[in-house]
Amino acid sequence: MANEIIIERLKSARKKYGYTQKNVAEILKIKRSTYAKYENGQAVPPADIFIRLATMYGIHVDYLIGRDAYAKEIMSDSAADTEDKIKFFNYFMAMTEEQRNDTLRHMEELMNKEGSDAE
Repeated sequence: MANEIIIERLKSARKKYGYTQKNVAEILKIKRSTYAKYENGQAVPPADIFIRLATMYGIHVDYLIGRDAYAKEIMSDSAADTEDKIKFFNYFMAMTEEQRNDTLRHMEELMNKEGSDAE
Protein backbone atom coordinates (compact mmCIF):
# COMPACT_ATOMS: atom_id res chain seq x y z
CA MET A 1 0.00 0.00 0.00
CA ALA A 2 1.37 3.41 -0.98
CA ASN A 3 2.05 6.10 1.57
CA GLU A 4 -1.12 8.02 2.53
CA ILE A 5 0.69 11.35 2.14
CA ILE A 6 1.53 10.56 -1.49
CA ILE A 7 -2.07 9.57 -2.18
CA GLU A 8 -3.44 12.75 -0.59
CA ARG A 9 -0.96 15.02 -2.36
CA LEU A 10 -1.53 13.47 -5.78
CA LYS A 11 -5.27 13.97 -5.38
CA SER A 12 -5.04 17.46 -3.96
CA ALA A 13 -2.63 18.73 -6.65
CA ARG A 14 -4.82 17.27 -9.40
CA LYS A 15 -8.00 18.77 -7.94
CA LYS A 16 -6.35 22.16 -7.33
CA TYR A 17 -5.79 22.48 -11.07
CA GLY A 18 -9.21 21.09 -11.97
CA TYR A 19 -7.96 17.96 -13.70
CA THR A 20 -9.61 14.59 -13.86
CA GLN A 21 -7.58 11.41 -13.57
CA LYS A 22 -8.10 11.01 -17.30
CA ASN A 23 -6.62 14.48 -17.99
CA VAL A 24 -3.52 13.74 -15.93
CA ALA A 25 -3.09 10.30 -17.49
CA GLU A 26 -3.29 11.81 -20.99
CA ILE A 27 -0.67 14.43 -20.13
CA LEU A 28 1.60 11.74 -18.67
CA LYS A 29 0.87 9.43 -21.62
CA ILE A 30 -0.19 6.56 -19.37
CA LYS A 31 -3.46 4.68 -18.93
CA ARG A 32 -6.09 6.25 -16.68
CA SER A 33 -6.29 2.99 -14.75
CA THR A 34 -2.55 3.19 -14.04
CA TYR A 35 -2.89 6.73 -12.70
CA ALA A 36 -5.94 5.69 -10.65
CA LYS A 37 -3.78 3.03 -8.98
CA TYR A 38 -1.37 5.76 -7.88
CA GLU A 39 -4.20 7.74 -6.29
CA ASN A 40 -5.84 4.78 -4.57
CA GLY A 41 -2.61 3.36 -3.19
CA GLN A 42 -2.42 0.20 -5.29
CA ALA A 43 0.84 1.34 -6.89
CA VAL A 44 3.56 3.91 -6.33
CA PRO A 45 4.50 6.09 -9.30
CA PRO A 46 8.00 5.51 -10.69
CA ALA A 47 10.52 8.32 -10.30
CA ASP A 48 10.01 9.65 -13.83
CA ILE A 49 6.27 10.05 -13.19
CA PHE A 50 6.92 11.88 -9.91
CA ILE A 51 9.27 14.24 -11.76
CA ARG A 52 6.75 14.88 -14.55
CA LEU A 53 3.91 15.46 -12.05
CA ALA A 54 6.03 17.89 -10.02
CA THR A 55 6.96 19.79 -13.17
CA MET A 56 3.38 19.82 -14.38
CA TYR A 57 2.05 21.23 -11.09
CA GLY A 58 4.97 23.57 -10.44
CA ILE A 59 5.86 21.86 -7.16
CA HIS A 60 8.85 19.98 -5.84
CA VAL A 61 9.00 16.16 -5.89
CA ASP A 62 9.80 16.34 -2.17
CA TYR A 63 6.35 17.82 -1.58
CA LEU A 64 4.65 14.97 -3.44
CA ILE A 65 6.46 12.32 -1.43
CA GLY A 66 5.90 14.02 1.92
CA ARG A 67 9.35 15.42 2.64
CA ASP A 68 8.06 18.70 4.01
CA ALA A 69 11.40 19.87 5.35
CA TYR A 70 12.47 20.33 1.72
CA ALA A 71 9.08 20.79 0.11
CA LYS A 72 7.84 23.74 -1.87
CA GLU A 73 4.13 24.42 -1.50
CA ILE A 74 1.84 24.27 -4.50
CA MET A 75 2.16 27.53 -6.36
CA SER A 76 -0.88 29.73 -6.81
CA ASP A 77 -0.55 30.16 -10.56
CA SER A 78 -3.52 31.15 -12.62
CA ALA A 79 -5.07 28.52 -14.86
CA ALA A 80 -3.52 30.23 -17.92
CA ASP A 81 -0.04 30.08 -16.37
CA THR A 82 -0.53 26.42 -15.55
CA GLU A 83 -1.69 25.63 -19.08
CA ASP A 84 1.38 27.40 -20.47
CA LYS A 85 3.66 25.37 -18.19
CA ILE A 86 2.00 22.12 -19.22
CA LYS A 87 2.23 23.05 -22.89
CA PHE A 88 5.91 23.95 -22.51
CA PHE A 89 6.61 20.74 -20.60
CA ASN A 90 4.88 18.60 -23.23
CA TYR A 91 6.75 20.31 -26.08
CA PHE A 92 10.04 19.95 -24.23
CA MET A 93 9.44 16.25 -23.54
CA ALA A 94 8.67 15.65 -27.24
CA MET A 95 12.00 17.17 -28.35
CA THR A 96 15.13 15.27 -29.24
CA GLU A 97 18.06 15.58 -26.86
CA GLU A 98 19.75 17.97 -29.28
CA GLN A 99 16.63 20.16 -29.45
CA ARG A 100 16.37 20.18 -25.64
CA ASN A 101 20.01 21.25 -25.31
CA ASP A 102 19.53 24.01 -27.90
CA THR A 103 16.38 25.19 -26.12
CA LEU A 104 18.09 25.26 -22.73
CA ARG A 105 21.07 27.11 -24.17
CA HIS A 106 18.76 29.69 -25.74
CA MET A 107 16.83 30.11 -22.48
CA GLU A 108 20.08 30.66 -20.58
CA GLU A 109 21.11 33.29 -23.13
CA LEU A 110 17.76 35.06 -22.73
CA MET A 111 18.01 35.00 -18.94
CA ASN A 112 21.61 36.26 -19.00
CA LYS A 113 20.64 39.05 -21.40
CA GLU A 114 17.69 40.00 -19.19
CA GLY A 115 19.98 40.11 -16.15
CA SER A 116 22.55 42.31 -17.91
CA ASP A 117 19.81 44.65 -19.19
CA ALA A 118 18.74 45.27 -15.58
CA GLU A 119 22.21 46.52 -14.57
